[in-house]
Amino acid sequence: MLIDLARGGAFRPAPLHLNPTLFRSCTHGRLFRNAAIAVLVISCTAPGAQALGAVVSGRIASVRDETASAKRRVGDDAQREYELGSAYRMGQGVTRDLPAAIRHYRESADHGYAPAQNALGDMYATAEGVRQDFVEAARWYAKAAAQSLPEAEHSLGFLCERGLGVARSPAQAAHWYRRAADQGFAPAQNNIGLLYKKGLGVPQDDVAAVGWFRQAADQGLAAGEDNLGLMLASGHGAPTDLGEAAKWFRRAADQGHTPGELNLAALYRTGDGVRQDPEEALRWFRRAADQGDAEAQNNVGMMYATGEGAPQNNDLAMEWYRKAAQQGYPGAQYNIGLCYQNGSGAPADDAMAALWYGRAAGQGYAPAQLNLGILYATGRGVTKDVVLAYMWFTLASAKVEPGQEEIGARAIQDRNLAAAGMSPAQINDAESRAGRWKPKVASQPPAFTADR
Repeated sequence: MLIDLARGGAFRPAPLHLNPTLFRSCTHGRLFRNAAIAVLVISCTAPGAQALGAVVSGRIASVRDETASAKRRVGDDAQREYELGSAYRMGQGVTRDLPAAIRHYRESADHGYAPAQNALGDMYATAEGVRQDFVEAARWYAKAAAQSLPEAEHSLGFLCERGLGVARSPAQAAHWYRRAADQGFAPAQNNIGLLYKKGLGVPQDDVAAVGWFRQAADQGLAAGEDNLGLMLASGHGAPTDLGEAAKWFRRAADQGHTPGELNLAALYRTGDGVRQDPEEALRWFRRAADQGDAEAQNNVGMMYATGEGAPQNNDLAMEWYRKAAQQGYPGAQYNIGLCYQNGSGAPADDAMAALWYGRAAGQGYAPAQLNLGILYATGRGVTKDVVLAYMWFTLASAKVEPGQEEIGARAIQDRNLAAAGMSPAQINDAESRAGRWKPKVASQPPAFTADR
């Protein structure tokens, strides 16, 4: 069941729940105030009304003070419960106990304390001490966001953008991101910049995207620094300035932000915006690779394979390819196939080459689809099958990424060669298979990473 964020009721703050003593006190105060006003109205026409009015006014002021004091006590209790919850959550001064943290957070949240409501949203979103439940996360974020807590507004925007626990709505995402961004919350500034870049929920506007990325970057948010660098490197929303892009990539990279490390490494590898330095490129790729980034691991492997920034070493290249391939990275799976086909870093083995090409091809990686087609056309490592060869050639030519135009042209050429020896029925069969084919993407549980 999804929360309908379009309904006004979803954003009302939680009712204030008082303990029995405070509840009796406040109830008495409300009754007395009403009764006093009635007496004042009736008695104003009687002699001595002015004196009575002064007495009643004093009593009303006293009740108001008592009510305000009670509310302050409730607020203090809610804050104390929140702090206890945080202590148990972090294990600060007490043994870490997530169920206890949730109990204290809930006690505080039920009294309308926005930070506690946001904390509960985080715990449900990230499955911290509870079963992951984005509907429940959205409910708590909505309560805190209704009180203008920027962290909650930002997280609620992320759920709206991804359709987690709520109906997917880029427009609602932009609404909540902007509310948080207008309060200076850097992650929201970065994310609304991404919406402007993509034209999701707002008109596509690279200039606006740059403006928001810059605000986030100026606060030191690594994702904002990296995104600003990308806009400057590409000339979108601002004049192309590779030197300035390198500056922002470095700032992000110095914080351990893997996309920033990758982008800075790429500039050092090509010498764009910085002095070309393969050793520095390898150092930054290696930093990202050591954090488990699959693309960086593949790039480290490629640099060892070509001897860039380090002595050429096929064994190390294969080692890094395998690390990336184990994460399902298709470029690394393709590279392992090449190693087996060429006998570099592994014994020459066409069957193993076909296996690894098949894994990458199954994810839609065009170079692997082309090479797998060649193996089926020639019967190397697999049983010769011109129908499958034609199918893979067709798929390789259908979706060519920028920089892979040569792959597409070669696939069309090889498909035409294969077709020359095929019957019309075989060609129809191959084209039908290509039309039905869908890439195999490993399914993963939804991740909650709002700070992009």
